[in-house]
Amino acid sequence: LEREEEILARTRDNVQYLFNNIWELDRKVVEDAVVVKMPPVVFRLPREKVIPKKKEPTRWELYAQAKGIKKKKKSSKVYDKVAKEWKPTYGYNRGNNDDDNWVIEIPDNKDPMIDYFGEREELKKERVHKNELQRLRNIKRQTRRTDENMLDASIPLGVSKDLKDRTRHELVNQMSRARVSTASVGKFQPAIKNEKVPKNKGIKRKFEPNEAGIVNETERYKEVLDQVISKKPLVNEGQLAANSSTKNQRKSKKSTHKSTIHRQQYFQSKIKPRKLGKKMVKRKK
Repeated sequence: LEREEEILARTRDNVQYLFNNIWELDRKVVEDAVVVKMPPVVFRLPREKVIPKKKEPTRWELYAQAKGIKKKKKSSKVYDKVAKEWKPTYGYNRGNNDDDNWVIEIPDNKDPMIDYFGEREELKKERVHKNELQRLRNIKRQTRRTDENMLDASIPLGVSKDLKDRTRHELVNQMSRARVSTASVGKFQPAIKNEKVPKNKGIKRKFEPNEAGIVNETERYKEVLDQVISKKPLVNEGQLAANSSTKNQRKSKKSTHKSTIHRQQYFQSKIKPRKLGKKMVKRKK
């Protein structure tokens, strides 16, 4: 009895909790009846892939964390004093860009015969290369930490095997895979000097859509049914008769040719005597 009373009490509490939540939703009257607008249905599906691991911090992030440097969000626009308008802080047509200056002021303590425009371009290229090198070093350091047993410091970044140990077939295969790894599947990839463009491997198959219209499906079935029911023979009788006649003519020609040869040989053997020892004897009948 105590067990039944406990079950009834829990059931009553759960039902009361359910109705309390229902009456907290939006309500409206429809034909003298109070109805509740139910929330949209939500499906909770399991995750397909494993949750990605947290990335290792870069050297700059570690340095900023140690020094207490906080990242400040800069505005996307900056006021250009020369153009007297607001321009993007970074990227194309950015404001306060020194590269757009067509005049460079040379101090008195510097050589005026040096190409300062070319020097400015070289410094910019060096900065770009330095940033790219730091980015690759960060990636290499992260991959080495995640799997130190599999990676070796002597192996270049992105290479799973020593360059000297790879065969020609492996190199060509990796080059072809790298070519088609772009967004355009290698269509606009510039070719290297004296490089042979690989042929497209495989056959491109075309499939009909799975969800086709009813009209197209019925027409396709009708065509198949008409081919089965139609009284017209699938074989062209005229062409078949012509082929058979040509074959018969060829056979007759071959037979006549052979018969004439055998007949000539027979008569020659009748006329010509054969040698038996020293005497000339005619062939007996």
